[in-house]
Order: sequence, then C-alpha cells, then structure tokens
Amino acid sequence: MKVCSKCGIVKPKADFYCDRARAEGIRHECKECTKAKWAAYQEANREREAARSRYNYARKTGQPVDEATRIDFDGTLRKRKALWRFARKHALRIDLGKHCTKCGEWKPRLQFTKGRQTKDGRRSACATCSAKEAVARSAVPVTAASIAHGLIQSRQARLRPAMEV
Repeated sequence: MKVCSKCGIVKPKADFYCDRARAEGIRHECKECTKAKWAAYQEANREREAARSRYNYARKTGQPVDEATRIDFDGTLRKRKALWRFARKHALRIDLGKHCTKCGEWKPRLQFTKGRQTKDGRRSACATCSAKEAVARSAVPVTAASIAHGLIQSRQARLRPAMEV
C-alpha cells in the first residue's frame, strides 16, 4: 500500500506506474493522477502535440515532413539530447572549464585545485587566486597585540600538560 502524492489516497502498489529510478520502484503519483496530468498537458499544448504526432507518423511511414516541423522536433531536440548524452558519456575527457569566483575569468578545470565541497571536485577559485589569497593570509602584520597573543598561547600550551596531571 502507498499514498498518492497528488490525491492523498492510499492505494495498492499495482495502481502506480513503475519507475526504476525511485527507491520503491514505483512513481509517487497513482495511475489515475498521472493520466489526468497527461491529459491536462495535452489539452494545454494541443497544437504542439498534434504537430508531434504528425511528425512521428510521417517519420515512421517515410512521408515527407514540412520544414518547420522537422526543425522543431528533429533538429533542435535531437541535437540537444545528443550533445548532452555525449557530454555525460565523455565528461572525464572533456575539459569544459569554469569561472573563478575571485578573478571572474573563465579557465580550464585543470587550473583549479582539487576540493571536496563542489560537485565537479574542483575548488571555486583558481589555483593562482588561491595562492595569492594564501600569501595574503600568511602576511599578517606583526603588532604588539599579535606578539602578546602568541606568547600567551605558547605559555598556555606549555602549562596545559602540567595542569592535566
């Protein structure tokens, strides 16, 4: 038994379409809600769906297809899908690059150091900007307060083992 996310009714699992991408193996909405959603989409996009049906029928039967329909459905959609498929398949070999958050320049991915926080496994700032930032961080001006703070910390570190005993 499962609750439909659209209508909220508890229904048997046989009343849901299969979906291998989900943990349970079935969709989150029941068949009735899915059919209603698809019917509403077709009604709202009646002309586009009719053109898609004409295009698919013409393609299957070998009939000529008018230029506008062919460009709409064959040209852009297929090319876009093919490009994304190619990019996903060869993602490790393609160096797309990214923008550096510090300097704002577009650089190849290999110019970014490794990092675990991002999806692509590279830090958001390029290696040169990261190095400049590290140098700037390490070049803290020495003042009487910073020297006193360092002395206090080193003294606490020496006294800590004696205090724990």
